[in-house]
Amino acid sequence: MAPEKASHIRLLETKPRDSVVCTACGEPVLPNTIFCPNCGPPVLPDEHPEVELTGGQTVARIMALILVFSALAVYKMDVDLLAYFKKAPVSTVEESPKNLPEDDNFEVGHFINVSWANLRDRGSMKSKIVQAIKRGSEVKVLETANNWSKIKYKDKTGWVYSSLLTAKVK
Repeated sequence: MAPEKASHIRLLETKPRDSVVCTACGEPVLPNTIFCPNCGPPVLPDEHPEVELTGGQTVARIMALILVFSALAVYKMDVDLLAYFKKAPVSTVEESPKNLPEDDNFEVGHFINVSWANLRDRGSMKSKIVQAIKRGSEVKVLETANNWSKIKYKDKTGWVYSSLLTAKVK
């Protein structure tokens, strides 16, 4: 049976296979011993204790993650942050009604304002998708109900969530 070896014991090629020498001090080591009697057992490296975070560090890391997540959400959803921070002017004087154009020649067009909008057979997220409509496509709004607009696109009629539409004067 081969002798057990510690990290500083090696077999010598010139001596018989069962005799070993300590690589640290060079003294012969008896067969079937685990470590050198002169040097003792090998020294294990110091354990690194886990470093625990303080309460402030934990809160700071959580806040940083929330900030990064919020920034990504605002970017992905294309939110206009300036609209949230603009204050409406406070007026103490009663304003007169605005003059609206009375021209019968202008027309309002509705356009898809997201990359792709689903045209559905009913005004519900659970309803069947009839077709996908690309951004910038013009649609005709037939009616609106509960944040859904019934539209006609090319030869198909269906429902689109109203916030996916933008109205523009032609």
